[in-house]
Amino acid sequence: MLRTYEEALDWISQAPRFSPNLSLNRFARLLDALGRPQRYPRYIHVAGTNGKGSVTAMVASMLRAAGLKTGMYTSPSLEDFRERIVVDGSMIGKDDLHDLANVVKTTAEDLASQGFERPLEFELITAIAFTHFHQTRCDFVSLEVGLGGQFDATNVIIPEVSVITTIGLDHVEILGNTLVDIAKEKAGIIKPGVPVVTGVSETEALEVIARRAEQAGASLYTVGQDMKWEESSSGLDGQVIDVSGPGFHYGDLFIPLLGRHQQANAAVAVAAMYAAAARGTLEFSEEAVRNGMAAVTWPGRLEVVGRNPLVILDGAHNPEGALALRAMVQGVKREKLICIMGVLGDKLYAEMVSSIAPECDLLVATMPPGPRALPAELLAAEAGKHTKTETELDLRRAVDRALLMAKPGDLVLCCGSLHLVGPVRTYLREKHGLGNK
Repeated sequence: MLRTYEEALDWISQAPRFSPNLSLNRFARLLDALGRPQRYPRYIHVAGTNGKGSVTAMVASMLRAAGLKTGMYTSPSLEDFRERIVVDGSMIGKDDLHDLANVVKTTAEDLASQGFERPLEFELITAIAFTHFHQTRCDFVSLEVGLGGQFDATNVIIPEVSVITTIGLDHVEILGNTLVDIAKEKAGIIKPGVPVVTGVSETEALEVIARRAEQAGASLYTVGQDMKWEESSSGLDGQVIDVSGPGFHYGDLFIPLLGRHQQANAAVAVAAMYAAAARGTLEFSEEAVRNGMAAVTWPGRLEVVGRNPLVILDGAHNPEGALALRAMVQGVKREKLICIMGVLGDKLYAEMVSSIAPECDLLVATMPPGPRALPAELLAAEAGKHTKTETELDLRRAVDRALLMAKPGDLVLCCGSLHLVGPVRTYLREKHGLGNK
């Protein structure tokens, strides 16, 4: 018996992360024993290399604005584990998570006593999430894939719409080292007869998705072809776009998120809502789209937490995310750019550094918490090929150092990993009074 919320988190974190057994059978067995809580509510299922979290948050916000009781499942968390499981904007309560963890633990141990393989860490969290969404009687859940798609724990559901945002090189040691290989894994979420929305533009990756959709008899909506968007204006408070598709047009749609990539994400999110409506499983108004998009929040992703100097946090953790970050900072007026960067050792950090470091006047290399962190010295050596660097192992001292050097008119950027941005966000708020939780 898990006695406290903290013990519940410890129990979850001690479960294995991966298994050589690539199958959904293990998780499906656990859910069957729990009474199949995933059967209700309905889902919009979101996969992709980049943008899947943003699209998940946008869809959830629009569903809420349409008057539906809405769950949202994302990962990883930034500052609080409970951010992963949200209903109508509120994180799962500590008591609820503790109670559900005990239910799942008892069930998993009973299965293990029968000789079945123990669930993985992400499967335990997903089982808790499905049960919470079922017990709170959500109408819809905006559900983000954890990793890949085909064998991800979330892929046990039959959604109203399947979404694949983008395809890029990430988790190559698991998903494959080509865009085609990764596209095949992401396309594994496509279900027979369930419409598919994608923002993928790379020809070979899009062909994989289109072929899988055709085999499944699933309608395919391609943002950039069937549905399009144009920028009207942008600034540090957000951006305005026009989104159009067959039978709809939303002019001057405000998005309070930064970066041109968020324009594409917004178009994908609107397309997902449209696809569900075209299927007859969702009703919403133009007002719901506008109000929902205007209310969306997605912390730690090109998030402005300070203005004088300008302080921006971004959790981009792969080459494509770094390119989007570079495009954004290139459009920001500033004197100097001081960057605090820390990455995980299993990421393609050289490619990320080559995008970000040349924009920086100084890069302070540090380390996210945890055993997966790339040593700061290695990061500094790589960044030193492009710009002036310093090394500070303690992320709090790295933040203090950057803020001390920054003058009004400068930009302080913290990037490289959500595992870095989360604790930095907490420290900036608690020590320096920057940002809001």
